[in-house]
Amino acid sequence: MWRLTVEMEGKRIGSFALKEGETVAGRSRTSDIQVNAPDISRSHAKIVVSGNTVTIENLGKSGTRLEGVPVEGVCEWAPGRRVVLGALAELALERDEGESPADAGSEQAAIGGGDSDAAAETHAADDRTSDEPISEKSGADVTGSGTDGVVPQVGDTREGTAAFQTRLSAAGPDGEGGGHTRAMQTRMVSPEELEALREIELKKVRKRMAIGFAIGLPVLALLVVFRPRTLPPETEIVWPRDDLNRPIQSVEPAPGGGADEGGFDVLIPGVAPQRVTSIEGGFRAEAAIGQAGSVPLRLILQEQTDRRFARISRETMVAEWMEEALRDGEVLSFDRPYARLGFYGFEQGVPFTRVPYQRLEGKTMWRGVACLFRHGQRRYSLLVETPAAERLRAERMLFMRYVKPSIAFERSHWEAEDDKLETATLEDMLTRIRRDLARVAPLTWTRIESLLKSVLVKAVAEDDPAAYREALDMLVDLRERQARWFNSQALARDNARAQGDEAMAVRIAELAKAVFSNTEDYRYFQVRRW
Repeated sequence: MWRLTVEMEGKRIGSFALKEGETVAGRSRTSDIQVNAPDISRSHAKIVVSGNTVTIENLGKSGTRLEGVPVEGVCEWAPGRRVVLGALAELALERDEGESPADAGSEQAAIGGGDSDAAAETHAADDRTSDEPISEKSGADVTGSGTDGVVPQVGDTREGTAAFQTRLSAAGPDGEGGGHTRAMQTRMVSPEELEALREIELKKVRKRMAIGFAIGLPVLALLVVFRPRTLPPETEIVWPRDDLNRPIQSVEPAPGGGADEGGFDVLIPGVAPQRVTSIEGGFRAEAAIGQAGSVPLRLILQEQTDRRFARISRETMVAEWMEEALRDGEVLSFDRPYARLGFYGFEQGVPFTRVPYQRLEGKTMWRGVACLFRHGQRRYSLLVETPAAERLRAERMLFMRYVKPSIAFERSHWEAEDDKLETATLEDMLTRIRRDLARVAPLTWTRIESLLKSVLVKAVAEDDPAAYREALDMLVDLRERQARWFNSQALARDNARAQGDEAMAVRIAELAKAVFSNTEDYRYFQVRRW
């Protein structure tokens, strides 16, 4: 039988018996072995036991290493060799042979044997113990005379203690009768002896005081150094981090699929208390933030699908969502939406609009920020809120980016541009796009992207899945080209500045500004800071 041990950062977190067949390790709750770490995929590695052979196969995006070597395909796993999932989770394989009867017998012998002779002697000594009266063991007599001339021996049961003492009192100073008693002789203690006794007591007191100081002072110093410290006032609540400055968070996948499935994840700060409940079209997560975990934080994500979302403008989409929220019967009041877009992701980004709001729930007023974004025909709303009483301290947490999209979600993202939609037929637009993409001219990429969005909007409206699929594939290909070109220009600019060639760095920056001229592309703002 095989046994698998899981360690995280040098700490053992579990041990599992491997049965014949497949075992899947990953972050998902449905995995056979659940390993909860940010870089672990939902299904990260597959372990197969076949008789005396164990194999492992990598399924995760962050990789699996066997003795430091990346696992590619199916690799045989021998006992004693360690496997690392992602960056932190360590797996150790060993055989679980069980305890043999011979070993159990030897252990029993070691416990029960070895001292049998001594035990026998102990029992023999106990057997020799007698309950006989002392008078039968001793031949000593107490000499004296009484009225009958009989003096009892010590321990004699024929006379009691009172009778024995009476006979001693009747004896004279030389053992003869006469009614006289002996008096205990005492003497007065001299002043010198009293002073000596007092000095001895003082030495004992000094010694006890010295021992008390020797023990008490170090203990007092330790209490001062390691006393419980009151946390400093927290004027601003920030994302919690561990001792290595890594963010403390958990991940909840989007309703349409998490980042592992080409969708996006929602990051939830902190570790406890934390609760996630399902709602229509999404979920509601509750966490605790702040140094003492005393400030509640809510994240409410909802997804809706409608063909209209593919052709209306962003401003219309935001206005409609606000009207729907007010019709739901909740006591809400909205501030003006932010004019500047935010972006999720790290390439061209997924643009979103922030709408501050207040919600009255019972007697508690909540202050929050709604983040609205689209992905084709789908509309997403993510609400982040805390009690209004904590608004000043938690303001930064309300404006954090809680959505972490996958590269696939980011590159396939599109939404309508009302003022740039083409009126030509689908086939005419696709022909122009194929021709322009073949030229590989970066300065034409913004126009091609706008044309592709027109095709996607028109394909949804005319229900043409073939044209939609082709246009989406070309959009992903265009985004891949843009990412490679952007990275190469960033490296070239950094190299030019490192060599002191500022003129070359300026030319590279100007060219990048011309290529990335779409304000709904996150790189538009990046290159303008070059």
